[in-house]
Amino acid sequence: MNIGSQIVGCVAGMVATLLLMVAAPQPAQAQPWTLEGVSWSAQASEGLDVLSERGAELGRVLVAERVVTGRYLLEVEVRHGERRLRMPMIVTRPTPEQALEVSWAPAPEYVSALLTLASGDGLPPEVAPTAWVEERRLPALPIIATRARIITPYGEAAWQSPELSRHIMRWLNDALTEAGGPAGIDLLLDRRMEWAQVGELMMNAAAVGLFRVHIITRDETQLGAIATNLPIFPEGGLPDAMVLGVLGVYPHNEDGIGVGVRLDEQTIEATGTEGCREGLTFCARDGEEFDEALATVIANAGVDAARITHWLLAGSSEFNVGQGVRALVWTYTTLNIAPQSTFIGYIE
Repeated sequence: MNIGSQIVGCVAGMVATLLLMVAAPQPAQAQPWTLEGVSWSAQASEGLDVLSERGAELGRVLVAERVVTGRYLLEVEVRHGERRLRMPMIVTRPTPEQALEVSWAPAPEYVSALLTLASGDGLPPEVAPTAWVEERRLPALPIIATRARIITPYGEAAWQSPELSRHIMRWLNDALTEAGGPAGIDLLLDRRMEWAQVGELMMNAAAVGLFRVHIITRDETQLGAIATNLPIFPEGGLPDAMVLGVLGVYPHNEDGIGVGVRLDEQTIEATGTEGCREGLTFCARDGEEFDEALATVIANAGVDAARITHWLLAGSSEFNVGQGVRALVWTYTTLNIAPQSTFIGYIE
């Protein structure tokens, strides 16, 4: 099994120009910026009315990005019981003399799906490094996905259809307008859906240069965010300063994973783990075994692990989302690296 050749890479040239993030800096004693008193357009009211109907309410403005003069793309906190969520909106002020107006908010289908998924047990049950609402980042396109459907702020999109691509282009053209900086997506995924379906989302996002991925997880009280990346590189390959380690992961027994390892383009031979499928480097039944096995593999590989600057975790199509996210958490925890130093992909 050649892990390197099986990984579906997303290779594209891109230039990301970050614009000014106007997160409304406040004096230490000031109240957070909210949209209290700001009027809503008829379009925005359709989605925002769902919040009150479901017992949710808007909180503070988390980030604002000026995309053109008089037009701001926001992410606003949504309070729903004990959960704290974030939701994109657009506010406009056509002239300095006019009042702000919420001119766009997500469709009712998206708002309803967001509240339903966030209040249930569908999201991956992993403790993330950061609470979703506390991430300091530019606005991102949120995509909700279950085994049956995809929901974006523009409504529903069918699997294996051009609809998702059209939704993403609306985000680029209508929400971001001229802004090149916000190049991220939030993935709110049902943990039971197949990792191959995540691959479809990855390909659609990577095709237009959206490379930063925030995987949303849940714990007992809050939603968390794991910030990772899609493997979008210049046409010439990896940047000169990047040395990539690759983990191709497959299911093993009920809760474990099998791992094929490549370090700096060197495939690591099997360690002889009992019951491990042919061609894999090692298998682990839990996080403790994974930690021990990967540390041993790296130590014995004859490769300077300190040279590995980034790691790509490529999940098998046999995985579900819950297993894939668990493997990602094991990876950055074992390697003691920031999740931002990882990439995610899939294996056909």
